[in-house]
Amino acid sequence: MVVAAVGIAINGVTAWLFASARKGDINLRAAFLHMAYDALVSGGVVAAGGVILLTGWTRLDPLVSLAIAVVILVGTWGLLRGSVGMALDAVPVEIKPDEVSRFLLQQPV
Repeated sequence: MVVAAVGIAINGVTAWLFASARKGDINLRAAFLHMAYDALVSGGVVAAGGVILLTGWTRLDPLVSLAIAVVILVGTWGLLRGSVGMALDAVPVEIKPDEVSRFLLQQPV
């Protein structure tokens, strides 16, 4: 539990360092999510370990593991969609077709 608590601090600070740049770069977003979810996993280890020590309820360990896996899957789904879109040369979601059309129509011929 002590090692996991140190992991929370280290991964939390590292995620915080990546937080400001995660919007513009998919690689930095992936690094941010990796560090944030590492901190989350460490938090789950500390919480589950504490409850197991106090109550002896060892079934909590796989339940916490499954909950963390679901949170990671849901949280990284957008990253997967974005990276597959980049691999397939899709138009980024932040591009507004109406704005592009207006801009192009305003250009001299």
